[in-house]
Amino acid sequence: MVAKTKFRNSLFATWARWRRDERGVSAVEFALIVPIMLIVFLSVSDYAVAVYHKIELASATRAGAQYALVDPSTTLDTASILSVVQNSTLLDPANLTVTVNETCSCSNGSSVSCTGTCTTGSVQHFANIAASYTNAWFFLPGGPITLTEQSIIRVQ
Repeated sequence: MVAKTKFRNSLFATWARWRRDERGVSAVEFALIVPIMLIVFLSVSDYAVAVYHKIELASATRAGAQYALVDPSTTLDTASILSVVQNSTLLDPANLTVTVNETCSCSNGSSVSCTGTCTTGSVQHFANIAASYTNAWFFLPGGPITLTEQSIIRVQ
């Protein structure tokens, strides 16, 4: 019986000593915090990539608008503008959709056909370059999102 009591006392003493021991606590805390911090970091980096793609899209539509502005032809060369937009970005062309439209209005703001006439002033021609990009998330849950950007510039 004495041996059993000594064993029990030494076991309790060892357990009490381990409970007071603070070595390794920071390693346990680190192991608990790392998964949470990793999820936050990956989510923020995923969002940053989406913002970068949005900036790329805006830059590409502006390049198309600049090309439409300096294009010397009287009619809007939509194929060339489309090519400029697609070639001015590093985004995946399979996920990139670009549309180029010509709209016209009178100086008072009313819409008019591009071949029509205005009662006062001349017909103003505008190039409308719109682009959308399907951005897939790497780490964030949910499906892909569609980023859109549009540039409108008066060409005549």
